[in-house]
Amino acid sequence: AHELPQFFEDIGYADGAQIYKTLPYDLKDPNVRTYVKYGTGQDTPESYVYGKDWDTIDKTVSGDGDGTVNLRSLEAGLAKGWKNTEHEQFKGEDHQSVLKNDSLLAQLLDLAGAA
Repeated sequence: AHELPQFFEDIGYADGAQIYKTLPYDLKDPNVRTYVKYGTGQDTPESYVYGKDWDTIDKTVSGDGDGTVNLRSLEAGLAKGWKNTEHEQFKGEDHQSVLKNDSLLAQLLDLAGAA
């Protein structure tokens, strides 16, 4: 993974190298109360196998997630051992439908002091 910037440069995609260099891969604990609420139980792309010409995807490897973000990414804070963080899965909800979940909405209103 550390060779990706050079790979992007080699294939003439300098923008990809620049984007990669600005991503926060260390995912440090934010040291503030954090709420991570997300849907699960949706078939979600995790990786891709490209053809020889790199212009076609030969295979998509899928796993659990919210249909947009895979579970590994959704739970990155857990994997990094973040303190003072509350994670909650909403099984069966996707990336957008979770925003209409009555339980989540009630929690958000409570956190905002509007309940």
